[in-house]
Amino acid sequence: MSDIIRGAEHVIIIAGNAKPVRANDPNTQTEALQGWGKRVWTLPEVILSKGNYVTTVINLDQGSQVPKVRLAEIAWPDAGDSRQLVEHFTSLPLSRLELVSVAMKCLDNRQLRGKYRGDRSYALMGLLRVRPRIDTNDSSFQAFAR
Repeated sequence: MSDIIRGAEHVIIIAGNAKPVRANDPNTQTEALQGWGKRVWTLPEVILSKGNYVTTVINLDQGSQVPKVRLAEIAWPDAGDSRQLVEHFTSLPLSRLELVSVAMKCLDNRQLRGKYRGDRSYALMGLLRVRPRIDTNDSSFQAFAR
């Protein structure tokens, strides 16, 4: 999945809410993006995509371009750490140790309704350009240790 995101020309985030929507309501847009941003796999999808912008489409309204750094502030509960990751992949590289530490903090802050217990570690490996062999019996720690 990480290779597909890296190769994509652009990422479009389509998020929605069950609540009725007023056109161009910033609160509704923020709530929809926060709901989307709670999941583990949304972090690598944005961070690994090309460019400094993503397009957001909320409740099938017209899309708008949002800087990735701004998206970290809007959609992710750990804006400071998420922003560091975005900046690492765009302009301000972290050391390898800092990257692993910040990425694990961010991934731990997200909901996991994954197929495998090791999904957080697999998401981390995608950020680190490692292609793991998935073992469905691995715990998150076992996948990370491998």
